[in-house]
Amino acid sequence: MGADLKTITRYYRIDRRAICLLKFILESYDGIGTMSTVDPRKGVISVHIAPGCEPDVEAIIEEMRGEVRLEDLQEPC
Repeated sequence: MGADLKTITRYYRIDRRAICLLKFILESYDGIGTMSTVDPRKGVISVHIAPGCEPDVEAIIEEMRGEVRLEDLQEPC
């Protein structure tokens, strides 16, 4: 096939008050990815991105950056 069909996991720190909002938004785009809370006190989340959906998820994340504090993490703290 040639295509890499692995799910990509990215970690972010987000304003705790916006965790549910981001989860709701991601789930509204059926099948592009899922989100899990790694540390609710620190606002650390993981986003598991379906193969081929990276541009869509990146667009959602960038849009959220305009609304709430959201920073990339290399791995969960």
